[in-house]
Amino acid sequence: MKKQLVLFLALALCLGLTACGDTESDDTQSGYETVMDMEFLDGMWSIDGTAKLYFDSTEVFYAYRTRWGLGGRGEFELSEASGRPMII
Repeated sequence: MKKQLVLFLALALCLGLTACGDTESDDTQSGYETVMDMEFLDGMWSIDGTAKLYFDSTEVFYAYRTRWGLGGRGEFELSEASGRPMII
């Protein structure tokens, strides 16, 4: 249950970030640019200064904190099938 909550929160945060992203993209079909490496995501991401998500590709982990003070940490790895980063 805890892992599902973490995954849901991380996905919700990522979807929120993409909704606020730039409208110009390299991918003309979908309107979004595909991220293939975690170095692109390194650093702190925040939505209106409330919920925060931190990625560190060198230490291979992510951490999050919600506006209510809930927080957590997890690891990610590259998918063998697609080669894309996946939160585990």
